Amino acid sequence: MTIRRINFRQSGGFAGLLRGCDLVLSDLTSAERKVVDKAVARSGLVTSATPTARRSARKPAHPEARDLTQYDITLETEDGVSTVRFDDLSVTDAVQPLITFLQKRATPMPLDHG
Repeated sequence: MTIRRINFRQSGGFAGLLRGCDLVLSDLTSAERKVVDKAVARSGLVTSATPTARRSARKPAHPEARDLTQYDITLETEDGVSTVRFDDLSVTDAVQPLITFLQKRATPMPLDHG
């Protein structure tokens, strides 16, 4: 399965800031593309995410845990689009390298009020 685009949003945390990036994989260098492909393959998101579906990895463990950071990753492939959501408590070791890669490219984004 070929990934065409990755949209990443990181929100929440103590300050409630929104950061993100939109990667078109054909615009990446071959070295960057290899890193992304490896991180996505290791994460298992392509095989576990159902195209055109939205799923949450897990809800926060406790309603008082309002300062958790939330990570939304949308993968666009030739088979469709899927979005997965994690928070600080539900990010797995397999997904963390992909999140780290995306965080390095993330920039501040405006809050969507519409």
